[in-house]
Amino acid sequence: MQVVQAGHFATALNVHGIFRRYKTDAAALSNWGGEFSIDLGYYKSTWFVAGGIGFDKAVITHVKNGDYLQEYYPGIHDGWYIPTGGNFFYGVQSGFSFRRNDVSLKVGKTITQDFKTSPLLPFYTELGFSHRI
Repeated sequence: MQVVQAGHFATALNVHGIFRRYKTDAAALSNWGGEFSIDLGYYKSTWFVAGGIGFDKAVITHVKNGDYLQEYYPGIHDGWYIPTGGNFFYGVQSGFSFRRNDVSLKVGKTITQDFKTSPLLPFYTELGFSHRI
């Protein structure tokens, strides 16, 4: 949702609901969460550049341990866990339009909610392409 616009500058608030699922032989994890972010940028008709910050939170996670873990840890429990973690992120993004196409690039850094540790992959990159029909 765009909240402020002054000339070519604009600020947008973003809210997303997220469902994730991850499964290995050890366990299956399913979680519900949300992402909240704000972007501030300079937007022209054929290009833009913006910066953003946000927070991604896994609110509730269900863990179903596999046979592999239950064999080695007989007391392990399946169940729901609240809350299970979150990450702050910040970065820059840019893009341009030509003919009926849009190309965008977003790069940034992620840090865990305790501000002390980094995730396994502390940087992110997103490359986007859209074709308008």
